[in-house]
Amino acid sequence: MSTLHIINQSPFSGKSLEQCLSVCRDGDSILFTQDGVLVLQNQQALAVLKVAYYVLAEDAKARGLEQALSTSGAKAAGYDDFVTLVCSHQNSVTWS
Repeated sequence: MSTLHIINQSPFSGKSLEQCLSVCRDGDSILFTQDGVLVLQNQQALAVLKVAYYVLAEDAKARGLEQALSTSGAKAAGYDDFVTLVCSHQNSVTWS
C-alpha cells in the first residue's frame, strides 16, 4: 500500500522529515510543500532519500529556490501534479 508523504514544515525547525523517513516504505513518495521546500538548501538531506520525491515548484519559486530546485534532483511538481500524486497513492499523510 503506497503512501504520499506531504511535508510542509522546514527541515530546520522541526522533525517532520526525520519522522517521515522512519516510516517510508518502497513505493512511497514525498512531496515537499510550503516551508518544506527549504529542504532544497540541504543537499545532504535529499541525498539520503530512498523514495521518489517532489517539490511544489510554486512554493520553491516563492522562496527564491528555483535554482536549487533545478540542480537538486527533485522532481518539480505543479498543482495538477499534486492532485495526480494524491490520486495515485492509496494513502496520504501530512507531516507538519
